[in-house]
Amino acid sequence: MERTLRGRVFAAISICFLIGATLTACGGGYSNTAGSTASSASAPTEVTVVRGEASDVISWTVAPGAASYNVYAQAATARNSAKVDGTLVCGHVTATSCENAHNGGAYDYVVTGVDGDGNESDSSSAAVDATPPDIMGCTDYHAENYDPSATVYGPPGICQYSGCADPAALNYDYHNIVNDGSCVYPPPTVTSAQYTVTPSALLGAVSNPNTAQPVASGSTISFVVSGFPGQIVGGTCPAGDWTVPINQMFGEGTYTTGPITADCTVIFTAT
Repeated sequence: MERTLRGRVFAAISICFLIGATLTACGGGYSNTAGSTASSASAPTEVTVVRGEASDVISWTVAPGAASYNVYAQAATARNSAKVDGTLVCGHVTATSCENAHNGGAYDYVVTGVDGDGNESDSSSAAVDATPPDIMGCTDYHAENYDPSATVYGPPGICQYSGCADPAALNYDYHNIVNDGSCVYPPPTVTSAQYTVTPSALLGAVSNPNTAQPVASGSTISFVVSGFPGQIVGGTCPAGDWTVPINQMFGEGTYTTGPITADCTVIFTAT
């Protein structure tokens, strides 16, 4: 009977050895479960996190009694500093920092001290937030310079839109910064040149009007001329014609110049 009992004990010890000396059930090893053997290591303090482009660097001060340290991470949405709710990202670290790759999300980290016997301390007093920094840029996907990585719109006016950027155009839009050549402009205002025609009447001739007159370029001007039955027309204006012949009884008629293209004079002389 005694030989049989000894055989069973030896077999149990052998199984534990073969399975792994780290199993808690076999009387030792590491466990991060609450209620394990009290640790002689203190919880680390002054835990900090530096967010990098692809990873977080977690650092802490030396904890009394700690032979190594464990670092746990959890999604910041959980907001629970208890280590049993987190995921071990750095185990038995002998330095006072570790690096954990992230996927761009926000994480909380806690650190524990592990004594020489593998017993773990309570976690650091509070979870340290590693929230991605805001990335400013254009968040409007309609814009030419839309930035899909931007999380916050800014600075003001950062977004650039293509279209008509000329305030003088009919379809100008103040939002547009990139002029794409689509501007539509009102037709140009054509202002005709004006010239001055100055009439003169000699030897008893009378003209109406009898003062200098503005005339648009290419236009003609008429004068009612009276006096003696015969009239001689001179001056520098383009030659015209008597549109109303002189009435021999009253000595009156209407003279119209040729198209005016410069300042000129028209002289009426009675005969």
